[in-house]
Amino acid sequence: ILESTTLCGSDIATGDRSIEDIICCVVQADSSDDVIVISDAEEDIRGGDITNPWGIGGIHVVRPPAVLRPKLPSTRPVVAPVKPTLPPKRNATTPSGAGETESKCYANYVIVAAGTQPHPTKHSYPFMAAIINKKHNKQFCGGSLIDTRHVLTAAHCLEAFRTRESLRNLVIYLGSHDLSKDESASEAYSVATIYKHRGFNFQNLRDDVAIIKLSKSVDHNKYVQPICLSTASASATENKPATVAGWGYYCVKGCPTSPKLRHASVKVWTNSQCQSRYSQAQSQNSNVPTISSGMVCAGSPGNDACQGDSGGPLFVKENMMYRQVGVVSWGIDCGEYPGVYSRVSSYHSWIQKNIKR
Repeated sequence: ILESTTLCGSDIATGDRSIEDIICCVVQADSSDDVIVISDAEEDIRGGDITNPWGIGGIHVVRPPAVLRPKLPSTRPVVAPVKPTLPPKRNATTPSGAGETESKCYANYVIVAAGTQPHPTKHSYPFMAAIINKKHNKQFCGGSLIDTRHVLTAAHCLEAFRTRESLRNLVIYLGSHDLSKDESASEAYSVATIYKHRGFNFQNLRDDVAIIKLSKSVDHNKYVQPICLSTASASATENKPATVAGWGYYCVKGCPTSPKLRHASVKVWTNSQCQSRYSQAQSQNSNVPTISSGMVCAGSPGNDACQGDSGGPLFVKENMMYRQVGVVSWGIDCGEYPGVYSRVSSYHSWIQKNIKR
């Protein structure tokens, strides 16, 4: 989740004689092992592996000009090691039916105000899911628990997991706040299968939704509860305040992902406002997608989702409960344009169909 960054006002000449801008982030950490990483724009777009190591508090050299940056799964190290993958601490029971007829949600958690502090109070958002790649031992996307056995996320987060063998590398943490600690409330779940929307592709980034079916059902408690899903029309949330949360990058460029859950207050834009904002970028880069009816935009000055937050929820307060209106999908850089989310109400029928499978 993005906050402001600091421009160093410096640049560096690289081996290919191009000039790179240096962007600084203030990180409270030992910087004795800091290194400079130069990553190609194409790697940033596709979320490809950056082979050069970079340390805590390291600076990241970024090649201008700004390019389309879908909020793809980050392959860079987290600021602190993610705790080892463990089986769930409690014995979860397997559901007797093929799936619930409707995704159930609960309203007995405390509503908090985002934006005053970067980190929410622990367990303020009991529906948050951290998606971990066990092979690399790192968090790379987020999601939201929507019933006893299913997590809603972005389709692009799961593009690398196409085989049964690869699914063994996926672990879902529920009830977590600080991924660098072995928290007693945190539960780890393996994955039974995934359902990606068949319409998704990286060209237009439409239909960027997916469902993860957990191997066992979730024991709901005060730390782990599903979020309600919005069925409201687009106009019902336009220009309303919303919250986005995740463990992703916390500054524009060069920062690591956050071990602690972060949140930010954003405003929901109308689709026409969002398309107007993106029109200039689209005229300069044909790869920038058009804002479709299945998308919803949200952003405020200095606040945005960023890499590593993909798949996480955009949610609003409604009748003393949280209701999810979007799934973190894509944007240009982080914080320069409103973030683009998959609109949950547009996929309500698809979600209900797939949780019954």
